[in-house]
Amino acid sequence: MPAERAEIVPSYRRMPVALGILVGMVLLTIFDVVPLVTAVLMAALAAVFTRCLTMEDAYRAIHWSSLVLIAGMLPLADALLSTMGDASPYMMLSVIFLLTARLGSCCPTRHPRCWLHP
Repeated sequence: MPAERAEIVPSYRRMPVALGILVGMVLLTIFDVVPLVTAVLMAALAAVFTRCLTMEDAYRAIHWSSLVLIAGMLPLADALLSTMGDASPYMMLSVIFLLTARLGSCCPTRHPRCWLHP
């Protein structure tokens, strides 16, 4: 079992409310009422407001390393879009892949990933 699961005590009384929030989020996304990010944020806030989730539990559930990685990739994506000119995103991704594969064949395993990781 994951280590995080041992920290959380399930509240079976709030389970119907949590399932309703989940179904609402999925329906809002399926029928394209709001964008996915908005639906997820609304569901998270609804879970906190209905006391299905405490703010402390929500804060502990955030994977900060993933958040920092995504925040670091956003400027790189903007830079690639502004500098690639007429090149398609598929061509740019292919160039990055081929460069990583070539460097990986002649360098130790982790180094090319570290150099080219967004």
